[in-house]
Amino acid sequence: MQIKIPGTLGGFGPGHNSLGIALAKYFTVELLGAAEQWQIESDSDKYYESDEHNYVVAVALKLVADLPAQHLKIHSELDASLGEEQAALLAGIELARLLGAANLDTYTMLTLAARTFNDASRVTAAILGGVTSSFFDADEVYASGLVLPAYQVLLYRTTKLEPNKSEKSFSATQLAQYGAAGNMLITAWQNQQKELAGKLLEIDFLLDELPAELVRLRQLTSALDIYGTFLVNDLIVTLVPEELSADLLAALAYVDDLAGEFELLELAKEGIIN
Repeated sequence: MQIKIPGTLGGFGPGHNSLGIALAKYFTVELLGAAEQWQIESDSDKYYESDEHNYVVAVALKLVADLPAQHLKIHSELDASLGEEQAALLAGIELARLLGAANLDTYTMLTLAARTFNDASRVTAAILGGVTSSFFDADEVYASGLVLPAYQVLLYRTTKLEPNKSEKSFSATQLAQYGAAGNMLITAWQNQQKELAGKLLEIDFLLDELPAELVRLRQLTSALDIYGTFLVNDLIVTLVPEELSADLLAALAYVDDLAGEFELLELAKEGIIN
């Protein structure tokens, strides 16, 4: 038996803390069988403890104190940028549900995770899969999956990127405009309006200054009529229509002024897998 939690992106675009994306890279917990005491093998740099102090097990034991000890193997393809912390928490909750018959439905899992992070965007995507929208307020979570065109996700990583999110305050009019752009984005997706959706994603309301790499990538993608390149923490992300992925990769092969690394990923159509 195994538990697979997809990597996620969150905190982008209009409706900044609402949207989430699930990616086909995973945090996996393999259950190898019962043991006299908890035994964990892990290749995660952060969740490496070999006993009950491993974060995944600690979460499970907090929910169900008398879980039977297991031999587990943790394999992580994720890091902080791709939601490893959220994935580890959800893996622990799912472990408690599977081993301890804990009464944890999807909404309960989502609520526990959202309260832990005071944000629901990444955990909603990890649980539901695909691209999601959520609203977390006063310990209540409202969440749903979104209907999207067929996209792949291009990630760009570079050590030179320094996100510069604004700490300034905004007027009620500005905030209303940003909220309206978020509503329009979801409408554009539902109507398969890729170009309109991409341009809305590129509204940089919260940035004081655009990183040079972000500007450069937008120049490259817009030349191919690809829109939807945006900043997520220390990553630059492009939602690429599937039919244009090959053209974009071919163009990037001739680019020599971007020193970072590119990775093309599929969306994870499912959330938690076991």
